[in-house]
Amino acid sequence: MAEPFIVLNPAQESIVSSEKAANRLTTLDDKVLAVVNNGKRNSDVILQTLLAQIKQRYNLKDVIWIDKKNPSLPVTDVMLEQLQSSHAVIAGVGD
Repeated sequence: MAEPFIVLNPAQESIVSSEKAANRLTTLDDKVLAVVNNGKRNSDVILQTLLAQIKQRYNLKDVIWIDKKNPSLPVTDVMLEQLQSSHAVIAGVGD
């Protein structure tokens, strides 16, 4: 049985969650990678550079690129469906 997560929040007591962590991938070969650009300045540049390096190292099956227009808003239901169809997600920030 997986050990529970301990979520630390400086504003209140710790919360113990019974959620199980996803299994780690051993490779990105033949996997679908989702990349979430949060809309901050330069996050697209950082993520494109990182993605280019990943593509040199791994044979990705597909890449799902998601552009959030506002970093303070959550992903939409459509974006969430796209994320659920991927094997791994990279979410980036800029500034």
